[in-house]
Amino acid sequence: MIALLALLLVQEPAKEPVKPETVSKGGAWSVAIRPKSELSWTDNVFNLDGGDKDRRDEERASDAASGRFADMESNEDFLVAGSVRLQAKGPSPFGRRLELEAEAGYVHYVQNPARSHAILGTKAVQPAGAGRLSLSLEFAPLTFNKNYLADATDLTGNVSSSERIYEPGNYREFAVELEYRHPLWTGEAEFDGVAGLWLRDRTYESPFRGRNEDGLGLRLGVVAEVRKTVEAGLRYKLEAVACPTEDEVQVLDETLLGAVLNGDGDAIDTDARAVEAVDRSRLEHSLKLGVVVRAIEPIEIEIAVERTWKEYSSAEAFDVDHRNRSDVKDEITFDVKVALGRGWDARVGYEWSGQATDRPADPESTGETSDYRRQTVWIAVSAKW
Repeated sequence: MIALLALLLVQEPAKEPVKPETVSKGGAWSVAIRPKSELSWTDNVFNLDGGDKDRRDEERASDAASGRFADMESNEDFLVAGSVRLQAKGPSPFGRRLELEAEAGYVHYVQNPARSHAILGTKAVQPAGAGRLSLSLEFAPLTFNKNYLADATDLTGNVSSSERIYEPGNYREFAVELEYRHPLWTGEAEFDGVAGLWLRDRTYESPFRGRNEDGLGLRLGVVAEVRKTVEAGLRYKLEAVACPTEDEVQVLDETLLGAVLNGDGDAIDTDARAVEAVDRSRLEHSLKLGVVVRAIEPIEIEIAVERTWKEYSSAEAFDVDHRNRSDVKDEITFDVKVALGRGWDARVGYEWSGQATDRPADPESTGETSDYRRQTVWIAVSAKW
């Protein structure tokens, strides 16, 4: 588990080797441009479980009629990403040197183009006392997650696959984070403490207001560096996610719940159309441990491991997909960076992730809750001018 600390370290710009910069004329500011391109492949674009992956490949007529997998063209996909980051350093009105960043990019899904999306972000870093304070903003324009159940017709008492109506789950997301990093101890090994606080807003397009999320998060971590060759970091993250409680169409089993849900006077339908309150609010906390090794120039190796726990707080009587629900998600990352000289570097990496829920039977029968596994590999090239 000692591998998880690396991600935190890699994300700290002040720890990066200094590269040549273009100095602007007539001032004390320096400006650098960082273009980056990346090609990656994943075997589970939409985080489906094994049964749903097979079902998507079968291309059933009933699923075509319902729109369950509309614009979900393939489980596997190649992603082509490009971005440009502008970095500037200069005198700060608060004293010392201010660092500014702005990044814009785009991720294109070759086989699932509806999932392609833009990347936008900005960051400011200001020395504060013995440490440094950073403020970052991130914005995701319209992004297609996957299709969700929006409604269903009920002609026979039991809702068939073709009687379900799915709509695209499109959302926009904005996040702002304030972070402070402070040296704790200096010697042969240097230790820094990191604390961060963020706010996040995810807003879905109609008819999925109940999926909107307001997140408030806290991050605490410790980063250690030994003789500039090994970095290790441990990070704990906590986020409270608030979602509105909304009445939504569900497909439920009346025989298991012992209630008449579709208004036909009996409780014998195993796939009954029901309109019931749903609450997706939850508490997420995660632990990340990682190591970065720079023992052999010009190679940098990163290994990271993270576990996330999700505890849902729904108290709605027929919210079977979220009431008393707990999830566990694991991620393992291996990344190798090679400095190519003249400001260029290349990366190759691999990530495995998997989620286990306590809803393996998907009681709502909508395909939303799943125990999934996903693998991703990538190669990236970046430069600094």
